[in-house]
Amino acid sequence: MGAHEGSALLRNGRPSPRGGATPPPSPSPSPSPVDDALEHIGMGAYHVYLIALTGLAWTAESMEMLLLSFIKQPLQCEWRISDAQAALITTAVAFGMLIGAYAWGRLADTYGRRPVFLACTVTTFIFGVLSALAPSYPAMLLTRSAVGVGVGGVPVSFSVLMEFLPASSRGYWGMAISLFWALGAIFEAAVAMVVLPAFGWRNLILVSSLPLLLVIIMTVGLSESPRWLATHHRHQQAAHVLRRVASINRADLPESYLSATTAPSSPSQQQPPPRRKSITELFVHHRVRLLTVTVFIMWFAAAFVYYALVMLQPEMLAAAGTSRSNCPAPAPILPPHSTSQGLTTPATTSLRASLKEPIDACHQQLTREDFVSAFWASVGELPGILLALITIDLIGRRPVIAYTFAITALCCILLQVCISRSYQTILFFIARGSSAGAFQAVYLYTNEVYAADLRATAMGINSSVARAGLMISPLVAQYLANVSLVSALWSLFAVGFAAVCASVALQVETTGRPMLQTTPDLVAVLSAGKPLAGLFGDNHFSNSSVIRWLRWRAHVDESPQLPRHHPLKHPTVQQQQQP
Repeated sequence: MGAHEGSALLRNGRPSPRGGATPPPSPSPSPSPVDDALEHIGMGAYHVYLIALTGLAWTAESMEMLLLSFIKQPLQCEWRISDAQAALITTAVAFGMLIGAYAWGRLADTYGRRPVFLACTVTTFIFGVLSALAPSYPAMLLTRSAVGVGVGGVPVSFSVLMEFLPASSRGYWGMAISLFWALGAIFEAAVAMVVLPAFGWRNLILVSSLPLLLVIIMTVGLSESPRWLATHHRHQQAAHVLRRVASINRADLPESYLSATTAPSSPSQQQPPPRRKSITELFVHHRVRLLTVTVFIMWFAAAFVYYALVMLQPEMLAAAGTSRSNCPAPAPILPPHSTSQGLTTPATTSLRASLKEPIDACHQQLTREDFVSAFWASVGELPGILLALITIDLIGRRPVIAYTFAITALCCILLQVCISRSYQTILFFIARGSSAGAFQAVYLYTNEVYAADLRATAMGINSSVARAGLMISPLVAQYLANVSLVSALWSLFAVGFAAVCASVALQVETTGRPMLQTTPDLVAVLSAGKPLAGLFGDNHFSNSSVIRWLRWRAHVDESPQLPRHHPLKHPTVQQQQQP
């Protein structure tokens, strides 16, 4: 590493506000030539296309996942399957995602982002259509698990977007893309309300698969990630992609940027492409290992809580008025010498449930009011994500993750109270919004904190951890909730609270930092920075006392508004040693 590169790893070497010695610097690698070129090109028409493509992919994947919460009751009615068997369908999807997330991540790191993104989209579409034609329960398990394998490639699409964005736009669009997932949830609820009662669950699955076909067609214009090409020493191809992006954006890209991209700056760049990264790279260094375990907790919690809430609301709506709800209806007072046989009133349904008699699934289908409540709860994801979007660069990634998880956990406690349908819908509105914001903030943080040579693998294995949370969520939301709703909601609270603790324990804040290129850079960032100095601390990120209070002291670029080569942003070692 050269002298310039070594000094560029250090920043924030300013005199102590109290006149003391300069605090330990918070390191950051200097931007790579690809970073410089993308920053110079800026946002433009190509990025509009890329955001539309990635956003549509997220909308389609969201619809594929959320339709499971609507087809449970129709499948139980048609195939006479139990709650546990119905929950197993979602678990099968999660198991497929568990395999797919890791496999697609490894393949994307080895063969490139573009072909893997196309392959996982085609896989999801084909098996989504086949699941609509499933003749039996075992066939449904098989086809939906294959759909899960395809959906496991969602992190690859996110990596494609992030690796084309300039650093100055990464935080905003990294969060804004999750609005498309929320739009998919809203659209799926609206489609289910229209299609499911009139045309059945098979047509609902077919309609939900159509956006994937459009994603496949749009992939024709997608280029390979220049960051991935540069990391694999395919510099000429990286320069070609940058020229194409600049041309589409109608931006002038000086030849000096392309020369820096194609000319190796160190002997290591003249070596053959790096070996494929193993999952063990996430655990070799003790600081990286601690970071990985902490991020694992947040990914598990994000998926478990979000999907459990999605599946729990239809269960609570379908069980309303029975002993399985948190507001059971009173049992009917039967005349002497009479029985409940032949009675068809809702109170009789409650009595049968209280006597542990089986309730016919065909009589527990969602009503139009239930669909409307589910629709408005899905709409709640939009303001939740928008609030996270507004605050993600203002107060940082870590605080946003912690606050959104805390709000979700609080809602899980309040849902245990016997309240009206309207108030219950409002709580689900807030819980869905905050959990969606937390999920996307964790996505963004993970993409930023890991280096390019390990990023897709890290996203893949973390997504696999999330799928483990998804595998367990139907057992809680669709099975345990029908046995003990209070136990299910306390389970959600406990996992959400654990995620709050994990976010507080994160070692580094990624706000305003260039994306790392190699794992040794990550080790340097984790090893050479100052430790956390408490939950809340003094900083110079904002003049607002409220923002300073909401933001936590961590490894943060405290002067992101300075030019990249400003002496305060990349000070020399001699400057850092001055009082």
